[in-house]
Amino acid sequence: MIEKGDHVLIAGLGMEFALTMSLGFFGGRWLDVKFATTPWLMLLCCALAFALAMYILIKSARAAAANKAARAQEDKK
Repeated sequence: MIEKGDHVLIAGLGMEFALTMSLGFFGGRWLDVKFATTPWLMLLCCALAFALAMYILIKSARAAAANKAARAQEDKK
């Protein structure tokens, strides 16, 4: 069940994901222009950014689930 503070957490995760993907895209595009490798470095940076964003998302979701479980056990006492 979604609680009061969960909306902020979900919005934050979305912003982290979007920021990571944007940095990967624009960083890769900048590298492509600098080294004349269009579109390969952009694609590589986007793939790396996606992997990093998924890692951050999963890590944050696990931490949030653990905190929620700890709060539920604390409320039972």
